[in-house]
Amino acid sequence: MESTQRVTVLEGKKLGLWGILKEALKIPFMNPNFIISSFITSLPVFCSLFLYESLYVQTITEAVNVLQTDQDHQDHQDLDRAFCFSWDHLKAVDMLLGRVSHNFVLLVILHLGILHFFDLFNTITIVNSASDIYAGDNVLTLKQMFIKHVMDTRIKGPLVTSIFVVLLTSLLSTGLISIALYAYITYYYPLFMMLFVTMFVALLVQHVKWSAVWNMGTLISILEYKEGNEALLVSAYISRGNRLSGSLLMLVYVVWRLCLRLGYYFMAWNSRTSRVWISIVYVSLVCVANGLKWVAFVVYFKECRKWSSVTQVSQSV
Repeated sequence: MESTQRVTVLEGKKLGLWGILKEALKIPFMNPNFIISSFITSLPVFCSLFLYESLYVQTITEAVNVLQTDQDHQDHQDLDRAFCFSWDHLKAVDMLLGRVSHNFVLLVILHLGILHFFDLFNTITIVNSASDIYAGDNVLTLKQMFIKHVMDTRIKGPLVTSIFVVLLTSLLSTGLISIALYAYITYYYPLFMMLFVTMFVALLVQHVKWSAVWNMGTLISILEYKEGNEALLVSAYISRGNRLSGSLLMLVYVVWRLCLRLGYYFMAWNSRTSRVWISIVYVSLVCVANGLKWVAFVVYFKECRKWSSVTQVSQSV
């Protein structure tokens, strides 16, 4: 009876989304050295992300120009009634792929060859430091933090897991882009277009849910020395009773990144301010958002671990 009451008390302390965010926002201020170390390790990410986003904007601008040219000729659409698509839209997609394919290859090389490794290095530092601070070890000096979380850190496990995550994310992203193109091609056939839009939304929702599991898998490979599919399976197992908080956490991050990106495009295309300064502000905000995301996932991971332990105790009572 006493054990059951103890389990009930622990279950009542579930943080939820807002509790996780509140705890995450407290961590950077528990030890100012955390902010300094995160800033230093974020500098390579900032530089590579600046190059990446500059090329990304060029690619999006070319894509918008191609689609705008197609939109200007929408009064003379060549429709295929048998296969339910617009030939003009299909030609526009073909032209779009031809115009942006070289930039796309450069983006992939820049992301996988440079940005991914700098981001992983930064993630390892943030996760290790935030985990120690959240556990109560908030007296580390900047030198101790650097030696413990950078010089003595195991790289292989997080690298293997991050490659798994990149491959899975790439597959889902390819599916989303393909469905979006099909929706565009079948624009003049509402039934088919709505079918593809529904598929797009459903896959996007799953993407958000799975991303929470994958991100925590990367975190587990940093903190618990697991790697690859083992880390992802552990993540899926311990989060099974608290998936909603993880999904909402990822949703907040995705919406925040989307708002930043849309604001960046609007300012870059319409503002008289230098695009370089706009890019600097945007990339800085992205780095801050990325750091806070990993701090929040540290809190979420600890919460899932506690919830998983409570579940095991309650089942044994």
